[in-house]
Amino acid sequence: GEPGNNPDDANEENKIKSEGLKFVFNGNRDNFPFNPCPYYDDGDPEMYTKESMEVRKNLRSNEIVKEAINDFIVTQFKKNASGNITREEYCRVFMSIGLALRPRIDADDLQRIVRED
Repeated sequence: GEPGNNPDDANEENKIKSEGLKFVFNGNRDNFPFNPCPYYDDGDPEMYTKESMEVRKNLRSNEIVKEAINDFIVTQFKKNASGNITREEYCRVFMSIGLALRPRIDADDLQRIVRED
């Protein structure tokens, strides 16, 4: 395969270390019998406990998280002449993210989801 396409590739400088994140980017994760439930339908009740929700709330003000989000915005989005991110640019970036997370999704369905967001 192409470099960067295998989350277990030990030769990659940016190798994914988190097992949970490896799962998200595993192209076979939705294939039965590996996982009978597609990733996007596989809700995790542990994420909705009072404690987990508090942790996520606190991440909103975490400087490392805020810096990472800002770095993502600066490196992934192209601003127009006025310094703004257009709706089209927003959709372009999130279409790429959506296709990475759900590679088998119908492009029209993904486009509808991104535009509704």
